[in-house]
Amino acid sequence: MVNNRGKEVVDDEEYHSQPAPKASKWIFQKWRRQPKETSKNASSSTPILNDEQVRLENPPEDNTEKTYDDLEEIPQQNRKWAIPNEESNKWSQDVVEFYNNGDAPFCYSIFFKDRKLDDDFWGTLLGYRCNGQLWPMHIEGWVTRMMHFRNARLRTNGPSGLRWTILPPEFRDILILKESKFAAVYANGTNELYPPWWEVDYIYIPLCIRNVGDWYLVRINLQTMELVQYWPNKGYIKDYRSLIHFPTMDVLPIKFDWLLDEIQYWRKCDGVFIDKRDRHLKVHNVNNDYAPKDGGDLGGDTGVLACMLMQQLVQNKNLNVEDDFKNRCMKYRRYMAEQYYNWRFIPRG
Repeated sequence: MVNNRGKEVVDDEEYHSQPAPKASKWIFQKWRRQPKETSKNASSSTPILNDEQVRLENPPEDNTEKTYDDLEEIPQQNRKWAIPNEESNKWSQDVVEFYNNGDAPFCYSIFFKDRKLDDDFWGTLLGYRCNGQLWPMHIEGWVTRMMHFRNARLRTNGPSGLRWTILPPEFRDILILKESKFAAVYANGTNELYPPWWEVDYIYIPLCIRNVGDWYLVRINLQTMELVQYWPNKGYIKDYRSLIHFPTMDVLPIKFDWLLDEIQYWRKCDGVFIDKRDRHLKVHNVNNDYAPKDGGDLGGDTGVLACMLMQQLVQNKNLNVEDDFKNRCMKYRRYMAEQYYNWRFIPRG
């Protein structure tokens, strides 16, 4: 079957379930009133408001496992959009419908500011194109979504259980290729999306092996100054060690120590005392607990696994990488896509 954009329609019943309805109950404070004027066509809209104007008021309930593991469809005749407006009743009701036979060539999601999300974006995220190998843009959007979730919970429940931050993939390049002061906005509280590091214990950073396009996750424990790498394949230590350690793991600890001095971390933190001689980031062995036990290649799912790990680790949940893990990755792709699509909006000035 071919849609009106000349594209083969993906008709897989597995991907026609709706996202958990709780996610649609988030409302941005700045958009609680309907806009007076809304563009009729997303492609002719003006850029969105800046980051300082974006806030989440009510976080969703933690139904992650039910959302992307539940095989049953959730019937939903009229979708409840996170940011409804006069045009939203004309939009495709779910992300697969938009991809197959959408109401527009592209759309916008609040997690990506004014960047156009077209067929290539959605097709790759859903696993239909490019072997499903996620772009930095896909990962960055998930980081933004997770940080909005954190900040909403922080305002509602306080800091308990939220002593973590997740940094976007570009942080590695900014820290290594530029002076540490340019990376300081992610560490000193200047950017309200990212808390100052003296208020967190753990830092998560998704990183890409550019030569092969695979993703892995690192976690830095500020209380012990230890860095752990989460690789998606047990064979990485043999095949990609040189690609990962140079320049990232050989340079990152040095630059990281400089950044801590730049933000005066040791003067401001009130955590566990660390002797000055031990105040240097140490790269520890790889944690491959979340790599498939059979050693199989995840292919284009390494980025999906990195996003899964972000969510599961910060919520102190276990991640089962067995039991048809490829199928779990496909469900999680749909879950991510629906989260992005649910926050569809029309940019305005």
